[in-house]
Amino acid sequence: MKKRVEWIWNQLEKKLTAEQVFYLLLMLLFSSYFEHKLIGHNPDVNLSEGDLRSLFKQVHPAARRFAERVDWNTIDCDLEVQVTIQEVRRTFSYFMLEQNNTCAEEQQLIIEKFDILLSLILELAGNMGLFVATPSSTVHLITKLLRESKPNAIADFCSGSAAVGLKLWKHYSKNDSERFLYCTDIDPILCDIATVNLCAHGVQAYKVEKRDLLANPQKVHPRLFDLLVMDIPRGRNKSLPNYENDPRISDIKISNIYSDWIFIQDALYHLSNHGQAMILATTSTLIRANEKPLREEIILKDWLEAVITLPPNLYSNTRTGTELLIFNKKKRAERQGKILFIDISKYYYRQQRNAYAISEEGLQYACESFLNYRDIVGISAIQETSMLSPNTCSFKPLQYIQQRSELHDPQSVRLEDISKIVRGAQVASVNDSTGNGDAYFINIKDIQDGRIIYETAERIDPAHPAYREKFRICEDDILITSKGTAIKMTIVENDPPLAFISGNITIIRVDNCKYDPYVLFEYLNSETGQVNLDRIQSGTTIKILSNGNLKNLQIPSFELLKMQEVGKQLKENRNEFFRVWRELINNYQEKKKELSELIFKEE
Repeated sequence: MKKRVEWIWNQLEKKLTAEQVFYLLLMLLFSSYFEHKLIGHNPDVNLSEGDLRSLFKQVHPAARRFAERVDWNTIDCDLEVQVTIQEVRRTFSYFMLEQNNTCAEEQQLIIEKFDILLSLILELAGNMGLFVATPSSTVHLITKLLRESKPNAIADFCSGSAAVGLKLWKHYSKNDSERFLYCTDIDPILCDIATVNLCAHGVQAYKVEKRDLLANPQKVHPRLFDLLVMDIPRGRNKSLPNYENDPRISDIKISNIYSDWIFIQDALYHLSNHGQAMILATTSTLIRANEKPLREEIILKDWLEAVITLPPNLYSNTRTGTELLIFNKKKRAERQGKILFIDISKYYYRQQRNAYAISEEGLQYACESFLNYRDIVGISAIQETSMLSPNTCSFKPLQYIQQRSELHDPQSVRLEDISKIVRGAQVASVNDSTGNGDAYFINIKDIQDGRIIYETAERIDPAHPAYREKFRICEDDILITSKGTAIKMTIVENDPPLAFISGNITIIRVDNCKYDPYVLFEYLNSETGQVNLDRIQSGTTIKILSNGNLKNLQIPSFELLKMQEVGKQLKENRNEFFRVWRELINNYQEKKKELSELIFKEE
């Protein structure tokens, strides 16, 4: 069916805009469904433009507004479009009624098939950038994690089509259609989609409201909910002024606040004193320095129950990481004063060309950790709130999970205990003494393919502030970038020229009597080492690797003589590799020059 719907979309988009195709398919789906449910349906009846308008009047009033977004002149004048529309009606109808069942079974089947078709249309709209739906595997995870909750009132903020709220409503309501469901979104069309969707599923006690969650609510007594879910809009995070009279944030002294945290504060503001909230956010929400006071306030109130790092690429057309924050204003006694950190980022499968989904194993790990509230080495860690990182009050799971894993491995040492760590010169790279000196000034750009490229480095003389013994590189020094989106690293080869490092680079000078530099270099370049370095970085857009964090980095401990033996071979192997590599490059360049001369030499 997915390929069929894609084909239909492509056919209609030859004559209509993608936005109009989106609204038209929604209308045809809703009308087909309500025809089946209310008055029966004959998909083989040919419909003119006027007949289609009449057909849409049978649908919920909220859906009629879609008709205003469709180019009816094109439809009325184009026979090919009309034929495609007729094909759509037949496709939707036959798909929903392709099996013969009892009346009750048939109604259940129709709503299930309706959900499948709606999901396909929303997915295609998402691929076109028209709509961003919460990934189905993420919705499934939230439902499984909340299976022990017993809410009376459910809220879906930034609801879109209301897929998440509706899934929870069905999970808790069973035969009780009176359970209240509240949905809100800033887009009026999405509010209309949510309204029709709720009606199609038989929700009776509901309210769909157009609301800007970033605006000051100015309500002293807001409506409260026992269970609230929110998928914070992606790609539109911006810094906004903190309104002095905003009841959600008035106690926090921050002049500006990023919009993702206004969304979070709004959710907590509308959560009852025993309520639980599931909020999907990006990774920067967990660590950004600007909102540290807000994170500290949540810790003080003990409202954060768990944070789960989800796999990458869950959303179409974006690689931004996703975190699930679980808030609870009334934790169970055994969970008070603690936060559970979970990382299932490695447990995924490719669902479509540009999007992943959470694997069954990932779902099981998350549920096992959260529902039973337990540590799983390498997956989850329970952290006392008093032991959170004091510098950043970070909510990033990987940081605490790795720390807990290290506790299970006593055979480790701190980097500071086996090396000297020096950050480079904090000076501008260009001044009057740059350009003609006898020494090299190494910066990030000069570390390429794991080596120092001296030819690209600036030249400095003794008048330069960086021209100090403290910043001079020596053989076997490990150089690591202290600033940048990606960590670059090298180890200084034999007999280096006179060279000094900039403030963007840090020297790790290993004490050979305690550790081997080549063994350490290989560990830092390994997958485990890269994970450890990633967790101690701070910052969001530009990552910072501070000396303080490097000093406390735990590294595995080995027997010294064995390390020295292995390290010697690693060094010899590295030197041989680059010797052969240089030789191959030189041979290649010489041969290319020789062959080029055969072609381009003058007669």
